[in-house]
Amino acid sequence: MMLLDNEDGNVKISNQVIVSIVEKEIIEIVGVGDIKGKNLVTQFFKSMRSNIGIDLDKQDILNLHIPIKVLYGTNIQTIAYNVQKRLKKVITEFLGIYDVVIHIKVEGLFFNED
Repeated sequence: MMLLDNEDGNVKISNQVIVSIVEKEIIEIVGVGDIKGKNLVTQFFKSMRSNIGIDLDKQDILNLHIPIKVLYGTNIQTIAYNVQKRLKKVITEFLGIYDVVIHIKVEGLFFNED
């Protein structure tokens, strides 16, 4: 749970809200999303939802630990970077959190079977 203070009080944001944002955004990234109409990412997220790590360190920096699978044949480093950039942008825009560090762990590959 994240606690954000402001001049009028505070706002509590549950980890589930952050996980939902992460899931929604990752599905949209080329190389991580749907393959030929099969929503493999949704199946993957059902199995890994509890594996998304969320913590706030002593300097109030939000750390996200995101496991992903990428499409075989894509540049893994580029895909991971795209995930980091997109999530940082969305977390900042939606939640107003600017100090975000996103750790990506590539746990496997999807294969596009014709």
